[in-house]
Amino acid sequence: MEKLRKISTMYYVRQIVACLLVYCILLAVPMQVALAAPLNPVQVAGDPIDPYSGLGSDITGVHMGSSSRAVINWDSLDTSSIQELHFLKDAGNFAVLNRVIAGGETHFDGSLFGERGDIFIVNTRGIVFGPESFIQARTFVASGIDISNRDFMVPDGEFKFEKNSSGYDFDHLIGDVTIDRTDVPVVTEGEIHAKEVALIGRNITNKGSIVASGRDNIVVMAAGDSVILSRDGSDVAVEVSLGYTRPAYRVVDNGGSQGTGDGTIIADDGKVILAAGDIWSTAIEGIESLRAEAKGDITLQGAIDASGHVEILGGQNRIISKDADININANITAGSMRIKNGNDTSGEQSESGIYVADGVTLFGTTGDVVIEAVHDIELGTGYVDPSGGVLPVVMAVGGIFLNADEDGYGNPKGAPGDYHPNRYGGGDLHAKGGIMAMFGDIDILGNDILLEDFVVTLGDLTITGSTSEDSSTGWGDVHAQSTLDAVTGTIEISGDDDTIYLDENVTAGVDLLLNNDTEVAGDKTLKAGQNVTLAPNKELTAQGNLTIEATGGAITARDIIMPAVPAPSTTLTLTQNDTMDMEFGTVWVHNRNNTDLVAKSTAGSVTSIAAAEWQSIEVPEAYDSIVLTDIGGDITTKVLNALHGNIEVTTDNLGQILAKDDNCS
Repeated sequence: MEKLRKISTMYYVRQIVACLLVYCILLAVPMQVALAAPLNPVQVAGDPIDPYSGLGSDITGVHMGSSSRAVINWDSLDTSSIQELHFLKDAGNFAVLNRVIAGGETHFDGSLFGERGDIFIVNTRGIVFGPESFIQARTFVASGIDISNRDFMVPDGEFKFEKNSSGYDFDHLIGDVTIDRTDVPVVTEGEIHAKEVALIGRNITNKGSIVASGRDNIVVMAAGDSVILSRDGSDVAVEVSLGYTRPAYRVVDNGGSQGTGDGTIIADDGKVILAAGDIWSTAIEGIESLRAEAKGDITLQGAIDASGHVEILGGQNRIISKDADININANITAGSMRIKNGNDTSGEQSESGIYVADGVTLFGTTGDVVIEAVHDIELGTGYVDPSGGVLPVVMAVGGIFLNADEDGYGNPKGAPGDYHPNRYGGGDLHAKGGIMAMFGDIDILGNDILLEDFVVTLGDLTITGSTSEDSSTGWGDVHAQSTLDAVTGTIEISGDDDTIYLDENVTAGVDLLLNNDTEVAGDKTLKAGQNVTLAPNKELTAQGNLTIEATGGAITARDIIMPAVPAPSTTLTLTQNDTMDMEFGTVWVHNRNNTDLVAKSTAGSVTSIAAAEWQSIEVPEAYDSIVLTDIGGDITTKVLNALHGNIEVTTDNLGQILAKDDNCS
């Protein structure tokens, strides 16, 4: 009778399973949903562990016993929304690797409770965490790339995720990892809660929520053919290998690039690391630091808010990433940041650029902002705050370094030390918005440079245009359409063989150095707290009235070219601390006959032995004497004021002295 009962039971079980299969086929219900449950755990490494039961038919449990580290092979880790998977240990922390060796991709729709455990799930066919899934563990790692038992069982060593590293002959060598969400708003999105979270695979997609809590928390999303995850205290290093040809996958997608999810990462005061072929991300906020490194493109669609350092590195493999782009479409706020695109060690990345959208501000709240590319850098208009004010596109409490001429070795053109030139031309730099460094220096480098808005710093400002070929932009080496201001520092502007265009006032707290031919718009002022210097054999051309002030030093400009147009004349105003000799000193002016000269020396004399060549001469202040002489011409004067010396105006009997103002003292 007992045997008959067993046969009868088996018969009915088979009938139920057969009906269930027909039901799944007719209604297109996935088999893993209908029969979802973890199946056939077999321990293959570590001290013995104990499966446990008695908590209900929907709960699968693993008790670690005395084992602190173990490897379990499963035929399936699929779960439905009502099922739970528990890992327990009476005392102490533990780590367990769960490898799926049969079936298809894992569909985890239930709950996993890891307590104080480090829970690893590996399925080379892929892993999908459904919209109702919930994960809780001390550390949680989900990987579509295999890891060997030996690598896992060595405590505190590197975790090497590589194809077939465990020796199993998997049909799919690398799988995707996805945290999914529902399209129905009332259903909870998939969530992972752990101090440390790592998602590793061919492609990584987060449409749900990752919450890393606790001190020194970390979130890692890495997509590649192999990934090395190593630990040294609280530091985590991620190395991603993609092979030798850039694939159409190996992507980290935080949020769903088609707008299908929010892709939330919450790591309060923790670290977030993204590493892949390409990276697409929505907002990541409230973190300590972010490091995003891609072999190809990076697109940041959501705001980044970090208290520490943000590092965004695109195009970091010269073989597979010839023209990778970094696109920043939302604000980045961090203590400091470095954004770099391209690694031009062999010239394979001639078009790796960085593009910051209009309405976006990059803000280093405590340190520096560094932006480097082997190709173009385009910076938008800056963030518009709720009151209607517009912030600079780049601002930093520390310094700012913008380099569109990166050579791939970390050295800009002209940098000291081990310099490797960018043999493939570098790129242009275009900033629509303002640039402001509060307490550091600003360095701007590129082929052609166009600055549409203000640049201001309390430190030094260095602008270097470096093209040696015909410009395709028409900007010139450097074109500043708005004010340049180094409040307490030096401004130095250089080019290669093209012109510097200055459309607005330039003010330097110390020195102003112009190393190329320079063209200045009319009615503008070039001012320095010490010296204003135009490089030898270079011309300074004024399009109208021009004021040059070296309040604590001297003006050195042997070729100032004033407009050669008929009346009305233009005015050149020169102010310096030292004695000013208009013929034998450090200044020489062309087209004097159409120029009214206003000369001022705060600690010396003003002299001219060809005073008749000027349309008129005015000396509102000379600390010492004023001497104006000529032979055979008329000298026309306005205000002459010698504070501690004599005024001498002389011409021979062929000329006249014409005083347009009787204020001479």
